[in-house]
Amino acid sequence: MTGAAIASRQVQTPFLSSDIGCTDSPDFIGITGTPVIDPNTETVYFFAKTYIPNFRVAGDTGLLNGVMYFYAINVVTLQDVPSFPILIDSTVMQNDPLRYFLGGIQNQRAVSRPS
Repeated sequence: MTGAAIASRQVQTPFLSSDIGCTDSPDFIGITGTPVIDPNTETVYFFAKTYIPNFRVAGDTGLLNGVMYFYAINVVTLQDVPSFPILIDSTVMQNDPLRYFLGGIQNQRAVSRPS
């Protein structure tokens, strides 16, 4: 084993860090969480931050055109599992039905609320 990549795939156009003011990830935000692999099905699950051009405002990028997708990909073929990816943008939050998830605004980080 050499440690060299044996296959690769870009799933989406990465989100620009500058669109959200993120300094933790220079340049781009794509898959920032830890992917989870199910060895029984040879499937990797992860979230990817990207854009839908002209989604909420004119243009290919921008904070309001940012979205999140939930992916399931076969680790052998690198192909999407049927019914994936799933757009999770505008999903109502389970802990507060009056709020919903906007992928361009929210990041994959827990935030402490003042008490």
